[in-house]
Amino acid sequence: MRIDYPSQIEIDRAVETICDKALPRRESLLSFIRNMNTQLGLKYIFSGIYDVLLLSGAVFLIAIALCFKWLPQAEDVHSALGAALFAFAPFLYMAAFSLTLLKESTNPGLPVKMTCKYTVYHLIAYRMLLFSFISGIANTAYVLVMCLRLDLPPLYFICLSLSALFLFSAMLLLSLYYAHSKWPPLLLSGGWIVVNLILWRAFPVGYGSFLTQIPLFVWIPAGAACIVLYLYKLKKLTTNRRPSYAFS
Repeated sequence: MRIDYPSQIEIDRAVETICDKALPRRESLLSFIRNMNTQLGLKYIFSGIYDVLLLSGAVFLIAIALCFKWLPQAEDVHSALGAALFAFAPFLYMAAFSLTLLKESTNPGLPVKMTCKYTVYHLIAYRMLLFSFISGIANTAYVLVMCLRLDLPPLYFICLSLSALFLFSAMLLLSLYYAHSKWPPLLLSGGWIVVNLILWRAFPVGYGSFLTQIPLFVWIPAGAACIVLYLYKLKKLTTNRRPSYAFS
């Protein structure tokens, strides 16, 4: 009896079909965002944290108002603005993320959320991306207004502000990605402000002068590198399935 065996081409096609059907494809970051929008919607992605977002926005607006009142009276406006932007550029992002993380970690339903198709880490990754986007727009807007008011070069200070924002964002994401606890990201958030304020207090003019002496062609690639690292690790966070990944 003659048995017809499949050719190598047919075998390769069968293996490819089996792999396509059986193995889940890795999503790109954009497809992840699109699928979450389609399958969950913004109403459920941000469910339960509207109060946190309002509080973060209110605190951010108060901080901006204080800066608008204080900065024109500074001894050296140029250096003062540089120090203030580097210290407080991540403030809105920091407040929204930290308060959201605290609220999620104390939620009695957290164990249930960690077993769903989209876990709390998927929600955090989505929110982090949106928080950074909104913070970037807000920073650009108030820096532009501030520079026009103080007659300073807006492009330079916008780049400084965005570089500080995404440097902090990347550091925060790394601490969240590699830590098994909520405390490293929260300590980093508080430490960023405290360290910058200590340096600013110790060197009232020197700290800001040091930051503003860094040329624009350094801030731009530094900021771009931080954005790339941030997006790369954000993508890794959406695909991480470690069972030990939980808040403590």
